Amino acid sequence: MRHILTLFILILSSCSMNNNSDIDNIKKVLYTQQECWNNGDIDGFMEGYWNSEKLIFTTDKGITTYGWGNTLDRYKNNYPTKEIMGELKFEIYDVKLTSHKTSVVNGKWEIIRFNGLSQLTNKITDQIKEDGILFSILLNDANDKNHREKFKSYLDSSRYFSNIKFIDKEIAYKKLQEDMGEDLSSVLDINPLSDSYDAHVKAEFSDTAGLKKIENFIEDFNGEDVVQDIFYQRNLIERIKKNTKLINPQGEFWLNLEKFQNNWLIVKDSTTSF
Repeated sequence: MRHILTLFILILSSCSMNNNSDIDNIKKVLYTQQECWNNGDIDGFMEGYWNSEKLIFTTDKGITTYGWGNTLDRYKNNYPTKEIMGELKFEIYDVKLTSHKTSVVNGKWEIIRFNGLSQLTNKITDQIKEDGILFSILLNDANDKNHREKFKSYLDSSRYFSNIKFIDKEIAYKKLQEDMGEDLSSVLDINPLSDSYDAHVKAEFSDTAGLKKIENFIEDFNGEDVVQDIFYQRNLIERIKKNTKLINPQGEFWLNLEKFQNNWLIVKDSTTSF
């Protein structure tokens, strides 16, 4: 009886070790896919799928793709460049072995894209290094020339700025249209921009405490309500970073995998977005 019990325990232990090995190999399929994707290698990414006409790929938009070749084409059409592919991240929630050669995997996917927003952030950061942080002080249209000149004198009297320049909204609007290569008058009835002062901050006030002092200094101007809004490059970068989160597609996946000889492959991919 003791020998039978020992044999039973050994069998259970062997099954547990096999299960752990299978789960590790299943996870390896996904993490290899993630690595291939992030290297811009869609063909390598597709090696995690069953190369069969019976492969199924479904989305929450009601689109179902059948077959390995069609799924490959779908990925290449939707992600034609490495920039659009972005950086893929998988988070595996659960791996369940439903038999000795089938399993179900649930998890989260996310594609992190930076595109032009990242380039803009880098451009702003480089400009900060070159000539100091730039404050853009938007002016209310209701103020007359005298009030603005008083405000300009107020800015000049401070020790914070190395250069202050008035930006006419009409000139700024024309420059915007040139940069966009489009006549905006067809879609905008009025110029949406405001006159402004662009002021470069001296290096010694470019830290967080210094920037806060400058904000308070501008807000403490005793004249009429001259300032409409103020922003500067560092908080613009933070706005950009927040906006990048909005363009990162993400969702959940439910995968059915089968074991072919010693290789686990995805036979059905059900993906949702949120």
